[in-house]
Amino acid sequence: MAGDTRPRAGMPWEGLAERLYGPRRPGALTGVGRDLARWARADRVYVVAPLAVGVLAAVVLLGDVRTVGQAAALVYLLLAVYGLWIVVDQGGMPSLGHAAFMGVGAYAVALLRLRLGVDGVLAALLAALLCGLAGWLVGWAVARLRAAYVALGTLAFGWLVTLVAAAYLRGAGGATISLGGPMQTTVEALGLRLRFNDAGHLLLGAVLLALAMLLLRSTQLSAVGRGWALVRGSSALAASAGYDVTRVRRRAVIAGAVLAGLAGALTAQLSGVVDPSAFSPLTSMAMFAAVLVGAPAGFVGPVLGVAVTGGLPVLLSSLLGLPSDTRVQGVVVGVVTLLALLASFRTRRPARGAVAPSVAASGPVPATARAASLQVADLGFSFGGVRALSGLSMSVAPGTIHGVMGPNGSGKSTLLRCIGGALHADAGEVRLSGVRIDLLSQPERVAAGIGRTFQHATVAPGLAPVDQVRAALQRRGSAARWWQAALQTPAYRAEDNTLRGAAVALLDRVGVADIADADPDALDTGRRRRLQVAVALATGPGLLLLDEPTAGMDAAEVAAFAGVLRGLRDEGITILLVEHNIPFLMQLCDRVTVLDGGEVLADGPAAGVAADPAVRAVYLGAS
Repeated sequence: MAGDTRPRAGMPWEGLAERLYGPRRPGALTGVGRDLARWARADRVYVVAPLAVGVLAAVVLLGDVRTVGQAAALVYLLLAVYGLWIVVDQGGMPSLGHAAFMGVGAYAVALLRLRLGVDGVLAALLAALLCGLAGWLVGWAVARLRAAYVALGTLAFGWLVTLVAAAYLRGAGGATISLGGPMQTTVEALGLRLRFNDAGHLLLGAVLLALAMLLLRSTQLSAVGRGWALVRGSSALAASAGYDVTRVRRRAVIAGAVLAGLAGALTAQLSGVVDPSAFSPLTSMAMFAAVLVGAPAGFVGPVLGVAVTGGLPVLLSSLLGLPSDTRVQGVVVGVVTLLALLASFRTRRPARGAVAPSVAASGPVPATARAASLQVADLGFSFGGVRALSGLSMSVAPGTIHGVMGPNGSGKSTLLRCIGGALHADAGEVRLSGVRIDLLSQPERVAAGIGRTFQHATVAPGLAPVDQVRAALQRRGSAARWWQAALQTPAYRAEDNTLRGAAVALLDRVGVADIADADPDALDTGRRRRLQVAVALATGPGLLLLDEPTAGMDAAEVAAFAGVLRGLRDEGITILLVEHNIPFLMQLCDRVTVLDGGEVLADGPAAGVAADPAVRAVYLGAS
């Protein structure tokens, strides 16, 4: 559970790090060293590491990894799998064609070396950059799609690269492209010419893998990692916090493509040939299976996954006397993938974001935007042939609580979604304090001063409540850059501690400071809804849109929540509230608008609306 550093009781490896190395001294480690120490103390490492080492040792003893070159190829593959891990685990996108980026990197190296005469190391770096461009194109195409379509789109990309490469090779008159010699580079300043043999590749791969793992893990524990976890856990919540979900996912694809492209470029130079079969859809599926199998182990999962998907076919071939070829690997990958998918339906894996410090922090509550007014004019929206809003016009005065009520299907939630930007109206205008915003994207509307909650009690699973709020705060105005977060610089850590204090203060502002480091999956509906409000407040809204915020609350919680909303109004936040709890709405709101069939039926002070005969007939009943 992110944000909860308490050890699990009863485990035999409990406290092993403290017994071996003594108690931790506060302040003894900072930055990356502190994060790596926290990672090394994680209980799961003591389980996963022996398993991974044991499987790999079995592979070695059975003779599959007989040479240093094969070991180097395995390290390069693991580097590519970590690239896929970024896309799947952090970006939340099931990519089934990731090996194609390895192929792009390999063919780019062949072109650079054979046609342009670029030395091997520089060619590998340029190939990785080219794969980043390919990742941008693929990300642009699939980042907006749902998971099933992402899987189909990336699978199509993998097949496309394989088919184009095979056609090119046949046109060139050969089955493979020979690179004509080992990878080498020249350091002119020192007068050195380095030629990489198998041992050199193994050393280079180990260094690159270690650097990649270090930066990825440190980033995962940082502000950037919290943003990843929020997007993965709930894209709707992340969008309401101001994140451009499409851009975050596209960047995940780019980062994964760079790592896979670098691995492909180096693998080709290790073997000395470029062969499309090495980057086939089967390789992509094996990589995906490795990420899927290792998912419960978190960050070290790819190591375990590669050990299983790479070692299990060898074990079966040796024990059953089967041929060691792609047929056995294909069967194993298929079975392992199915079993992992079935297991994922039975277990819930928390989203692994940044781990919050175990000590409480305090900090200033961020200032909100100036109380905003809202003007909606002739708003129209249709779901296919169903008209949800029809020429709807209304106004909300600044610094007030304005209620919206109506029967089911009257367009209440659709109205909030059109104002907040989750939906774009077919007709009409929306103005915030006189400025037209209906043409803006959802992140732009959040930046303009609109915060919102949802009809359902949506939270990011596994990401501690304080980190969910902190993710919204850092999106609003963090001065730290991604590289500062990855390297845990002193400036970043100071800012991050301040953000944690502000997040705790916001949770206290809505009456749930006690859940700061709790498991969000264990929260009741009422606390989840208050957490949503805290996340919305972290964006600094001048207008707060609340969609049925008291659903699931008991009478005491509703009364306490009413006091929270009055306090927010007194602080200068305008609130537009959709609610089915009529007594709550009438007692709380300064003004109420009643909708029926996507149109305004009545609008005015709460007492006058309650007495309106048309409202009583349509909504409350003629009696």
